Amino acid sequence: MGKSVIKAIFFFSATIVYGQTTYENYEYEIVETPMTWNEAAAHAKSKGGTLVKIETTEQNTWVKNLLKSVNTTAADGGGAIYSWLGGTDSVTEGSWLWEDDTKVPSNNSGTIWWGNGPGHGSGGSEPDNYGGTQHCLAMGLSGWPTGSPGFYGNAGQWNDINCTNKLRFAIQYPPNVSPTVSIMGGSRSISDTDDKAGESVNLTATATDDDGTIASTEWLVAGSKLATGLSASVSLPNGSTDVTFKATDNDGASTTAVATITVEAPTYIPTEQWPSSYSGVTPDSSLGLAFNNIGVFNSSDATIYACLRLFTSGLPSSFNGISQFDIGLKVVSLSDATVQITKSREFNTIGALNEKAQTPDCSGIFETTTGLYTDIIQVDNSVLETTWSLIDSTNLILKLTGSRALNAN
Repeated sequence: MGKSVIKAIFFFSATIVYGQTTYENYEYEIVETPMTWNEAAAHAKSKGGTLVKIETTEQNTWVKNLLKSVNTTAADGGGAIYSWLGGTDSVTEGSWLWEDDTKVPSNNSGTIWWGNGPGHGSGGSEPDNYGGTQHCLAMGLSGWPTGSPGFYGNAGQWNDINCTNKLRFAIQYPPNVSPTVSIMGGSRSISDTDDKAGESVNLTATATDDDGTIASTEWLVAGSKLATGLSASVSLPNGSTDVTFKATDNDGASTTAVATITVEAPTYIPTEQWPSSYSGVTPDSSLGLAFNNIGVFNSSDATIYACLRLFTSGLPSSFNGISQFDIGLKVVSLSDATVQITKSREFNTIGALNEKAQTPDCSGIFETTTGLYTDIIQVDNSVLETTWSLIDSTNLILKLTGSRALNAN
């Protein structure tokens, strides 16, 4: 190996870190490269953290155990092993502050933080600003001085030492605070009597993050993403739906808020042209029918109001994109049992519900290949299973070819 290579390896320096460890939601990371206090504080800040701030005796003990692998020493600290903490009195001598400008506790605060061995005399302790140059806080990881451990302080206690000592240290990262979110207005009721069911509902939310930025937002229903952004228009079905708003911050933490949005079913309003609700009626449940809506004969205008579905060769089909029709079958001749389709429209376009809050069915089937129409129709107090044949495709006239009365189960 050449001398230049050996020299390069010998003088190579890098900041080496161990893996992060968690305590009370704070992340800790040991930096293996020794630094002065100012260098260490700047390095911690560059990584989004600070030097360690101690707030409880339990945390102090935990940090001492975390730093058990540290082996850097300070000559002006009795030659003992130390690691930097985030306190200093560099601004005002004797006024010890953490990096967030809160006060570093003293031993007279009720807990023994600083080294208080017998060498300090009765009631004495660190910090002592030995030589007038000790302005940075370190935790002793062995008793000091090395010749008489504990004479001034023990492992886990604090000492003020010169800030130019180069020590290993830990970075303390703030807790990953989850975003705060809310859905503006919470649950609300949407009523739409003019348009089709499932129209868009406008939703608005707020999202803030105390320790970062919001990276993404999304609106979810049953786990499926419908939209993104703080404001969204989403299509919801009639009835109540739980809508979840989820915000994720730049650290990957996320928070959700849930609102129950109720979209009220439109109300069907009978007209002179279409006097029968949903072009049919709800049959008596005792009949045990598979349909909750069947055709009905209206004696006042001699018209059967029904709904039919289009089929071709036994498969569902459509005409001009419509597969289910309200129809009005005007009686042409009672003696010939013929009717004529005099009006039609798309079935239940507003998504209205029946009196039992159910979506009404289409009980009729019209097979385009044979011209046969089958349906269940209520006439006065009777319910009939009927079959009709298209006998005049130009004038849309059908003839009753079969009927059977249905009895209650």
